[in-house]
Amino acid sequence: MAVPDDYTRARIRCPECGVLNDVPAAAQRQTADTDKPRRPAPPAETDTAAENILLGNDPPPPTPEKPAKRRKAQAQAIQIERPRAPEPLHPPLPSPNANASDEDDGRPYRVPSLDEERPCPNCHKTIARDAVACTSCGYNLQTGKKAKQEFEPVNREWQGGLPAQTRLIIFAAGEVVMLLAAIISVVSADMPIFGVFFPWLLFTAMTAFLLGTYDRIRLTRNKKGRVRLTKTWTLCFLPRPPEEVDVHEYGGVVYGPYDETSFLEWMVLICLLLCLILPGLLWLYFVFIRIHFQVALSKEHGYPELVLYRGSDQTMVVDMAHTIRDVAHLPSTQS
Repeated sequence: MAVPDDYTRARIRCPECGVLNDVPAAAQRQTADTDKPRRPAPPAETDTAAENILLGNDPPPPTPEKPAKRRKAQAQAIQIERPRAPEPLHPPLPSPNANASDEDDGRPYRVPSLDEERPCPNCHKTIARDAVACTSCGYNLQTGKKAKQEFEPVNREWQGGLPAQTRLIIFAAGEVVMLLAAIISVVSADMPIFGVFFPWLLFTAMTAFLLGTYDRIRLTRNKKGRVRLTKTWTLCFLPRPPEEVDVHEYGGVVYGPYDETSFLEWMVLICLLLCLILPGLLWLYFVFIRIHFQVALSKEHGYPELVLYRGSDQTMVVDMAHTIRDVAHLPSTQS
């Protein structure tokens, strides 16, 4: 049986009976040598590189990365170099002017300040719409934490008119003079005691009211920035309990001339004029004719809501207003 030239197997089937027969080794070698394709010999450089790798002389050449893995590695490197900014805890809400209009179409009118300002979530003071932290309380709108800041302590006190010690000295001197006059009237003129007692009582009541009635303003701030404003009213040299004022409930400080009079001041003037002419004229000059100034806390539209001081000392008024403005971070307005 003839073996085909391209037959490379070790056994061949007989086409007549179907029995497998061994192919002679010579035919196999001849077929394998003649028909099997030969691989080209590797270059000398490849053999040298493989030998160096096997012997451990040189590190293996880098394996080329796939394009997809290389792009993924570059994207991760960019993310590591440029971290994403954290989302702010209090992002700006949509402006109230979103549905407003300048036309007469039934919708509310636009307010330009609403596009530029917003309240602080912590102290509710007005800050810039794109602000990162509140300038009043130090609250960070992105992290929700309050910056630790140490403030300079402040302890200031203001009192209208004469000092308290001077008022007491004048009152005591008046009492001594009035007492000596009463004794001389009783001893020398034989006046009844009741006739002397009533003028002395009236004089004491008027001088105690005029000299002993005043108010005292005290402003303090500790290292943590807590501001405390107290107003103490003294009536006839008897101090009343101090009234604490929360400055954060107000929106500003108003100071300037004041030319209004109250019903109580008119009643005091009438009583003094009916009793004694000289005290009435003094009250008329100091209360109605002389120029007065005031310092007040305002809420809306700059209207004085709480009067802190009212008197004739303009220098003290300006000093008080500017100190409250700087310590409590309130805008000041001069009327």
